[in-house]
Amino acid sequence: MIRADLPPVNTDGIHKTGSTLENQATIREKILRAAEAAFREDGFQAASLAEIAKAAGLTKGAVYSNFKDKDDLLLTVLEGRVNRSIARFRKAASAEGRDTIAFMAEFLARAAIVDAPWSTVFAEFALHASRRPSTAKALAAMRTRLRAEIIILLRPLVDDGQADDARLDRVATLFFAISNGLTLERMSDRSRIDSALYREALESLLHRSRG
Repeated sequence: MIRADLPPVNTDGIHKTGSTLENQATIREKILRAAEAAFREDGFQAASLAEIAKAAGLTKGAVYSNFKDKDDLLLTVLEGRVNRSIARFRKAASAEGRDTIAFMAEFLARAAIVDAPWSTVFAEFALHASRRPSTAKALAAMRTRLRAEIIILLRPLVDDGQADDARLDRVATLFFAISNGLTLERMSDRSRIDSALYREALESLLHRSRG
């Protein structure tokens, strides 16, 4: 545990055995929490690894001991956020017994409004990645993993559960495109883009996919 009266912790060169492994996981979680707050508040470019380390009570070296660079850190944050959102949806759908198109659209529409700042961060990062082949490759790999999770959610809803993988992949791609597009539109005109429009667009896509 990091105490306020101690200097920031630098984990560089620590041999990770026994309880040190648990401490390393705690340090990594501190970095991720601080990074999530910084990226949401400041965006990708303006967020500083030095400030993230300071907010976590660590050194910049500790950040680099856990993540290759700022690109790697944001990719980890983004993937974690989406996976948590998917887990929340599954839990809510199971609790309410409402694994339906309407419930999915309603859930994601609410989430899109709450998580709107992250679409801005993602758009900024996607532009950044487009100029860096290695980062673009890592982003594409992350998106592929997330698309696979979304396909699992969509499988029972598209074509009454009879859609093949190629069709599900296309629907998942449109799913992301509609969600991201509406969120970006909302950035410029909040009055015209609300949760009802998200729900309408997603229901339209998924109902049409059943035909």
